Amino acid sequence: MSPARPATGLAGVLQRNLSLLYAAGVLGAFLQISGGTWDVASHSLGIPDTFFTPSHSILYAGVGIAALAGLGGIVLRMTAFRASPAGRTLVAGLGISFVGSLLQGIAGPADFAWHEAFGEAGPSVLGLGLKAVGEPNRYGLPPFYQRHVWLWSPNPLGMYEDWNSRVSCRGAVIRLLLAKRLPLD
Repeated sequence: MSPARPATGLAGVLQRNLSLLYAAGVLGAFLQISGGTWDVASHSLGIPDTFFTPSHSILYAGVGIAALAGLGGIVLRMTAFRASPAGRTLVAGLGISFVGSLLQGIAGPADFAWHEAFGEAGPSVLGLGLKAVGEPNRYGLPPFYQRHVWLWSPNPLGMYEDWNSRVSCRGAVIRLLLAKRLPLD
């Protein structure tokens, strides 16, 4: 049995530098997580952004680096490690990283298109966001936005929460039933 010949060309370079390929994959993943976390924090704080923000730059630099490392893994799997099950397994994670980077590369522009079409968030009144009510709803209305306000009954959950644990509709139901049976004039 003759020893396996080392790969030549691009596959040979990648095979000899497999550790660097893995390091690039890890760096890309780290940048994606860091940039994504920063971007989510910016959105949570209400900081307006465009596509060309520092957090997006870091995020998509990570996507690009991870995609290149993953592509290198795919090249190795199809060339230098074609006949080696152990070698194909060794670079399988890089292929998965490539697919994940492609998905994230698609998700970014899709998210941008969504926000361009529908805006960042729903409408607000006096700085308070309104809540969307879809269809069907208990009122039989088409979709609309609303905001509950507990002005006359203190709510332990907060003035603008939908439900108030201290309020019951029991008395209102009894009055409604009595009003139907007994004329009030």
